[in-house]
Amino acid sequence: MIKSTILRILDNPITLLIVCLMVLAYGFILLTLTRRNHYIAGLVENGAVRFMLLCQSEVMLTPFLHWNTLYLIIPPFNNRLTYLQILIYSFLVFAILPQIREKSFRDYRDLFLKSFLSNPFIWLIPVLAAISLFWSETPLIALKSGLVLLGINLFSFYVSIRFKWEEIFSFIRWNISVIALLSLVIRRTSNDGTTAGGGLAGIMPSKNALGALMALGIILWLLNVFESKKHRAIPIFMTLVCLFTLFQAKSAGAYLILIILMTVTLSGLLLKLFEYRSVAILTSILFLLTLLISFFVTLNLEAILGLFGKDLTLTGRSVIWPAITEAISQKVWAGYGAFSFWQPWRGPENPALSFLRFSYWLPPSAHQGFLDILLQFGVVGLVIVVLGLGFALVQSMNFFFKQTGVLAILPLTVVLHHIAANLPETRFLRPNVFWVSFLFVTMKLSITASQRAVTQTVSSQREKIDLDRPEFMPSPARDL
Repeated sequence: MIKSTILRILDNPITLLIVCLMVLAYGFILLTLTRRNHYIAGLVENGAVRFMLLCQSEVMLTPFLHWNTLYLIIPPFNNRLTYLQILIYSFLVFAILPQIREKSFRDYRDLFLKSFLSNPFIWLIPVLAAISLFWSETPLIALKSGLVLLGINLFSFYVSIRFKWEEIFSFIRWNISVIALLSLVIRRTSNDGTTAGGGLAGIMPSKNALGALMALGIILWLLNVFESKKHRAIPIFMTLVCLFTLFQAKSAGAYLILIILMTVTLSGLLLKLFEYRSVAILTSILFLLTLLISFFVTLNLEAILGLFGKDLTLTGRSVIWPAITEAISQKVWAGYGAFSFWQPWRGPENPALSFLRFSYWLPPSAHQGFLDILLQFGVVGLVIVVLGLGFALVQSMNFFFKQTGVLAILPLTVVLHHIAANLPETRFLRPNVFWVSFLFVTMKLSITASQRAVTQTVSSQREKIDLDRPEFMPSPARDL
């Protein structure tokens, strides 16, 4: 109903003109206020980040569905609604211009260099996507994907500069909470009539997407319960809401992600409770338990999958993976190009049809993030992505051992969640809440790690100078 109303407004030129004039008038008032009132400017900036994150979450709600930047890459559902996002995002940039100008171009340049040198592979991904136009069958699609991914990188870079760690995780928790609450109201299901069984998808594209997101929400809100000393009612309530929504989704992959994150989180909190001399003992015990659990799961894999309503084919994934492996073997090194393999809008010319000709189903992705990286960018792209993930993982672990409190475990939780979420589905390099949340944390980690390295270098140089200078030598000030 909302969608049809919006389309009627856009179809009527007089109504559209009136709406445009009203938007311009209120927009001008808002721009004036942001330049005169620093508090209002901060509220607008905060709201802009939340709006952008919600738009990138692939929520199945009009108009947010059309304002996902994914549809600036592939053919959109509705051209008029989709390309309106360019005007909206441009207006938001003008609205937060006072905040942007608080730092000089030199400041941004220095921070960018720190981020790039700390984790260059995250910045190389959009470049690789853009230059894949030279071997893609749809070069314009590949070029647009590179530009969109670069825009998401810059947006995440700006958020990592402007906001503290607590605020960044607050954005992610807020976004997950909105999706959880709306999904319990808009009870759309997915996988109905299949062996996997119908599960709650809510406002997300599928039950797996909703379930994986709820797994992260449970951990983030649960950690917020430990962190909050007074106001714990809302974190406890939202933890229960996310947990209930996860059960409603009936996603086996989401259960597995929750188990992984819960294990890491509890282990991390235990390590923080003990002195560092006990860390080696606890780590050894956890490693031994992990080996025993892995051995147990391997021996009882079929029975365990049966508990989640799955079989050894992983709901058909093992059927399509051999065909995808064959497709990868055709273009091993560079792949097919960004967004250039799964192209259902091309009909019979869809490259995926050459390898996957199932009469009953054409999968929209490889249902495995690393396989899709190989399809799009080949071995070269896979190496870049794995190195980017590896750098982020190492930096998050380094942050964990140097930071105190609950905050120490949060970046590692988000990084591991993104890796785990790409094992049963494809979340890499797409404008979605998984990728954007990962970039928020990765960009912040890269800047934090670089700043800490610079501080340590300066301190060590000062110590070296102090040690080299004898006590009886006159100071430079005395010489002057």
